[in-house]
Amino acid sequence: MPAALVAGTTSARARATRNFTVDGQKRKLEKYGRNVLGRQGRWRNVQGLRKSGKYCLAGRVGFMKKLGAVKVVFSRRRNERKVVALVTDDLGASTTSIVADYLKRWAIELLIKDQKQQLGLGDYRVLRYRAVVGHLHLVDIAHACLTRLAINDLSPRRSGRDEQGQHKNDKVLRLPPISQLKTRMRQAVWQEALEDVVKHSHEKPVLRRLEQLLAA
Repeated sequence: MPAALVAGTTSARARATRNFTVDGQKRKLEKYGRNVLGRQGRWRNVQGLRKSGKYCLAGRVGFMKKLGAVKVVFSRRRNERKVVALVTDDLGASTTSIVADYLKRWAIELLIKDQKQQLGLGDYRVLRYRAVVGHLHLVDIAHACLTRLAINDLSPRRSGRDEQGQHKNDKVLRLPPISQLKTRMRQAVWQEALEDVVKHSHEKPVLRRLEQLLAA
């Protein structure tokens, strides 16, 4: 039974055997979670990124070693026996909001994977904190530019799509692969550069050659 810290600035996974101190007593997460859900669990409808689902939820505030005061939300999906413990340092967060945030983790992991493989997220060669943060910002800006390009390419006039290029029933924007968007961006930059040269050049051979390239 994994546990994940899903709020605040720190994240970690905990084993099912991890101790959770409540009312001065140490308890094992797995056994304690099953007992809490059995006694006081309430069924709630939780909205994920793509669809909603029914979850039996119960929350407790206590302490964990090296984490301090935390809130643990025990969660079990309908028709499943597995209990998941979600740990957060946001003691005021509701049980449903904590589970809803956790359900977004897969999309976040895919985003980070794309940024690592396609945009050089992990390729920095600096050690200073400000330089690392600057690199992360540049990667995020590059991803935002590619996303904007993809949205522009998704015509609002297409059947079943709204102004943001989404299907009307979608809650998640569906974009082409980052590799395709990078190729599309290179083409757009090249086209713009050629048009700029044609506009300002007075050399006829250059113009004719560039016009041929533009036509191609």
